[in-house]
Amino acid sequence: VPLPVSRRRRVRLPSPPRAARSALVVLSAAVVMLPALSGTAGPAAMAAAAPAVLVACGDGPAFPLAALDGPQGAEMAADPAARRLARATTTGEVGYLPRGGWMRVLDAPNLVVMATWLHLPRSLGGPLLQATLTPDTPGATDPDAWHIRSAGFCWPRAVLGEDIDPVAWTPAGIVAADARTFTAIPATPLCPGTAQEPIVVLTPERVSVTLSASAELVACAPEAAVPVEVTLPEPLGGRELLDGATDPPTSVQAATMTEAAPPDIGEVDVDGSVQVRSIVASEAIADALGSVPGLVPVTVVDEVFLDIRLTTERDLVLAGPPRLCLVGPNAAPDDAGLIDRCWGDPDAGAVLAPSVPRDADGYPTLRAGEPVALEATIGRGDVRCDYPPGDWHLEIVLTPRIDGHGWTDVALGDVPLYLDATGLVPGRKLGRLESRYCGMASRPVPDAGSPAPAS
Repeated sequence: VPLPVSRRRRVRLPSPPRAARSALVVLSAAVVMLPALSGTAGPAAMAAAAPAVLVACGDGPAFPLAALDGPQGAEMAADPAARRLARATTTGEVGYLPRGGWMRVLDAPNLVVMATWLHLPRSLGGPLLQATLTPDTPGATDPDAWHIRSAGFCWPRAVLGEDIDPVAWTPAGIVAADARTFTAIPATPLCPGTAQEPIVVLTPERVSVTLSASAELVACAPEAAVPVEVTLPEPLGGRELLDGATDPPTSVQAATMTEAAPPDIGEVDVDGSVQVRSIVASEAIADALGSVPGLVPVTVVDEVFLDIRLTTERDLVLAGPPRLCLVGPNAAPDDAGLIDRCWGDPDAGAVLAPSVPRDADGYPTLRAGEPVALEATIGRGDVRCDYPPGDWHLEIVLTPRIDGHGWTDVALGDVPLYLDATGLVPGRKLGRLESRYCGMASRPVPDAGSPAPAS
């Protein structure tokens, strides 16, 4: 008999200050032409970026700046590169990689570049995290044949043409928080009409401005030089102002921004049911005071059937599909050598994603009063955490698009689940290399058909 998951789980969050909303905006004339690339951004973003401005992380491959505002959720795709990235976010084999929010910013033959903005609560040293993937052999379709060749944080720098050089600059004075324009003084005196259109990149915490000019340009006499007027798409606010002529960009004015409140998404209801279909036997490290830790028998969930309904009180356009995470008792993924505490394959969010309607630009849209449904059988999979039956919960994260951008994660309240395996007999016993028990067992299991001890 299906068990109740939650009764009308509601979440209401306040609206953010206007100045802290945008994640990425481009103000630029053409500096580099870009050939068409599939899967890099939504139709509206690419149309707005033609001809395109290119950016890159360090010496990595260049991609369209507009792609950083493209649809998120690339890690949920079925192609081998996406599946390889999704696995790495779970195992931590290349270090910390966020589980969701990835954008496919470059999709070339045998080269895929994924990127995600490092949101303020989880930032580890940079605003953008990029992962570059290539296969062992051209055209490989097996995720095991794809590898993450590089991954790291960076500030995306503008890639200029061969005959264009960046020009360092300083502001003529303090740029006010409410300013939409300011005067930049180039370090190299420029004659009237010689400077390229400034390239502006905004995130909630920084504004980077890159000035440039022809590489063959002869500097003007100081008395003839002119400053450059920079126009921002929105007020500077309390963000840090950067000179994009260097890599990484150089700070020219410190930030004074306070943390923004999350966006107001209204009330969200979660209803449904969950049923354990099968369990398997495993072993876990016993955590008993006064004794030496040792392995004890446990049962872990092998397969469940989920029936979840997600309903919002207002229309919400999202940057990517909702992210769902099933978590078992006392989650401790590091005990299993993992980095992700979520359970199940296929990923519950990836199963839900096709059921979410899309707007004209391809972004997921939750329509007021119209539930989106997840009905699926999900197994333990090959790389994620193992958990015993008992008290679980479901985590749901939404990333609303605000002013055309999506950088703020909104975590709904945990939805409590109880997974009852009473009467079920383990179908088999996991081998030592198969077990990924995410926690420590407090006592041996007296009956293999009873719920396992807390992890």
